[in-house]
Amino acid sequence: MQTHDTCWGLLRRRTCLVPTWRGGVLLGLLLLGSLLLVLLGAHPFLAVSEPAAAEVLAVEGWVSDHVLAAVVRECERQSYSAVYVTGGPLERGAPLSEFKTYAELGAATLVQLGLPAELIHAVPAPPVRRDRTYAAALALHQWLREHEQLPHNFVELLEAQIAILKKQPFKCLPDFPTGGLMDARDYQDGKGSVKVRARLKARDDTTVTITEIPPTTTTESLIASIEAAMKKGKLKVKSLSDYTAEKVEIEIKCPSGVTAGQLMDALYAFTDCE
Repeated sequence: MQTHDTCWGLLRRRTCLVPTWRGGVLLGLLLLGSLLLVLLGAHPFLAVSEPAAAEVLAVEGWVSDHVLAAVVRECERQSYSAVYVTGGPLERGAPLSEFKTYAELGAATLVQLGLPAELIHAVPAPPVRRDRTYAAALALHQWLREHEQLPHNFVELLEAQIAILKKQPFKCLPDFPTGGLMDARDYQDGKGSVKVRARLKARDDTTVTITEIPPTTTTESLIASIEAAMKKGKLKVKSLSDYTAEKVEIEIKCPSGVTAGQLMDALYAFTDCE
């Protein structure tokens, strides 16, 4: 590129390269090809029409009636154990409506469209100005935890959704806030079951500590099960101490003639440690 100063250096004239008609045609073809690649690649990613095999179905209640009708047809096509309808407060007409949230409205609409009422669960979400789907997902996650459904890590759920969109294999297992050791060999992608046991550690030859507990227990109920096993003569313990604060720590001392390994086997066999 050449430059020339004129008018006492106040203006500058530049000579630049511009494409010829051949170059213009080539650039146009490149832009058109790029646009086609974007369109062809975006549609399969954003408009997946191949539902993943699952036991439950989650629906946002604010969707239109024809989408809810499609939900009914999907439930007729595949057997679901539950349909969860989420949604925040109605944006208009709530004082005149018997339904106060999109979750309740969507659930009632599904019933009117022929879906069995016992299959449907309305899960209201809090009012938000943005990230409506995210707020609904968090509300459903909390609802499942409160109703003794197997909880999952929310980030892992999002990663699984991305894998589904990309048609990639994924594995999503339950994630319990109380920790524990999980056997998920019979989980079968949610169709089977899991076994969770407490995490026991041998601090030394005569001391066993419990640092994580199964999700259906508390430290109080677990200690009560140990004391019950002791009264029945199924478990011999020298001392039992609970040092739980922010983290679980239950210390059990072995009696004379019993090793830490033997005590751990007995805890799994006769108490709520498993």
